[in-house]
Amino acid sequence: MGTSTSNNGPSNNTPLLPSWAEPVSNPPEPNLPSTIAEDEEGEESENQPTSEDDVIQPPRVEIPLSGEWKPAKNSLSSYGKNPSSAKFKSAAKSYVRNGGGAKGISKSIISGKKAGVRLGSLLSSFSNNGVANTFREYFNLDFDGLSLESAINKIVDFLSPYDGTVEDSITTDAVTETLYEIYKDFDLSNNNLSVLDNITNENIQDIFTSYASSYIYSKWINEIGIVLENKEISETQIVKIERQMKEFIKDSIKLEFSEIDFKNKSTFEKNEINRIMDDVFETAYQSLEEL
Repeated sequence: MGTSTSNNGPSNNTPLLPSWAEPVSNPPEPNLPSTIAEDEEGEESENQPTSEDDVIQPPRVEIPLSGEWKPAKNSLSSYGKNPSSAKFKSAAKSYVRNGGGAKGISKSIISGKKAGVRLGSLLSSFSNNGVANTFREYFNLDFDGLSLESAINKIVDFLSPYDGTVEDSITTDAVTETLYEIYKDFDLSNNNLSVLDNITNENIQDIFTSYASSYIYSKWINEIGIVLENKEISETQIVKIERQMKEFIKDSIKLEFSEIDFKNKSTFEKNEINRIMDDVFETAYQSLEEL
């Protein structure tokens, strides 16, 4: 992102997907694979009120009061003024500890994990079944008749949450950045989306690492409300700092995805994928805390 303000979605300076790939609100629900559909339906039913007294529920994501973030804000501000590996480590440790520890932050992630499950499932299906078959299974669409614009819009709609929460905004930001990386890395401006028929497990691991890194970065910046801009830092330096932060995060968590076999269908069995998502995010935050 070009600026480091609290997240209300991608900022104007973020390198976005082409305009045709921006998400629209309230898309039609796709046909999810049975294990994922059952999982999301189960979560919804578990959260339904059981009595009148249960109608009003507290927020599912608890963010500490701003005063509790002061050490984390100070550490990140120090890093922003004079970026270094040592200062990043200090800022990361302070953020995770002030946020309730790795387990506490991981438990607060709802839509970020759901989008991650969908992303992994979609890419796995591309690899195992081909893009055309995946579009028929997930969206009831004939891929051969779709433009690249329409195809990517379907993917954006499939991955992006639309409940309007702060976390949904963070998740959408991470989804958008991840799809832009796919767009660039696979040269989709010059290739048909079917190039993803040949996507490897290593490709999926890299994409998933990028998604988690973007999510963690966006959540971090949003929660502590830090603004890196000041009179002493140029726009170019701000972009450089943010790029460094994302690379530091990616380097800290990439090992967490290296042993996941995204092409194995058993990975996406209901209990297994939930365990993987919980473990991956918790371990990712532990990695930041232990830098």
